[in-house]
Amino acid sequence: MSLYMSTPLFISLTFFTLVSATIHLHPLDPLNAMELTQVQTIVERSHPGLAFHYIGLAEPDKSSILSWLATSLNQSSTTPSPRQAMTIIRHHNQTHEIIVDLLTTTIIYNRVYTGFGYPSLSGEEVTMAMKLPLTYPPFVISVRKRGLKLDQVVCQPYPIGWFGVQGKREVKLACYYLEGTVNMHARPLEGISVVVDLEEMKISKYFDRVRVAVPKAEGTEYRLSQMRPSPISATMVNRITVVQPDGPGFKIDGHIIRNLDVSKRSLETV
Repeated sequence: MSLYMSTPLFISLTFFTLVSATIHLHPLDPLNAMELTQVQTIVERSHPGLAFHYIGLAEPDKSSILSWLATSLNQSSTTPSPRQAMTIIRHHNQTHEIIVDLLTTTIIYNRVYTGFGYPSLSGEEVTMAMKLPLTYPPFVISVRKRGLKLDQVVCQPYPIGWFGVQGKREVKLACYYLEGTVNMHARPLEGISVVVDLEEMKISKYFDRVRVAVPKAEGTEYRLSQMRPSPISATMVNRITVVQPDGPGFKIDGHIIRNLDVSKRSLETV
């Protein structure tokens, strides 16, 4: 079979598989793994080099749900449920709100968001921002002046809020010292301020104001299994038992939670 014949066949089979899977989904079921992949593929096709910040179900209007429910009562019905996905992306320093129709595999809504604030950090942005100080010469010098080991320093990004500045997505890094403990938050690297521009992915502001001694590692262990001696003895805590002889008062059936005469459908994975 030639490539020109196999490609349309592959696309047709893929579309048939997606539609077949969608037929059995309730319109308010959360997106499954196949649909998430489908959304990514469709959006990346028109926006190469983007960053995903959110993908979730775009709830259909009530009339569409009622229409589908009426049709689905027929056991032989093959009417697929209305399925759309909402995604928020960053592309060329702009925030896009995009809605994808999963049945037609097309983008039906795409607008540049110009309101207040910015989308949440992506995992990739967090990872890249954490690594920046470790190769930033002024930061390396600051660590060495404090007599600390660079490979024991860990930095974490935190949003700094939005004060009306357009075109700036920035985070502040808080850095900690690990050596001798897993409780890094008990050993902050104080006196240093690091601000990262997420669009340029570079350190935009850096201040080393004052040298503050790093707290000792002793006494920072918080894992009960690692504490010697254990701070809790068998006589200090009385036992407690919770018993439901007849089982829980609710039932979970797929994405439906039933409690007494009330049924709720979860939009997230249960």
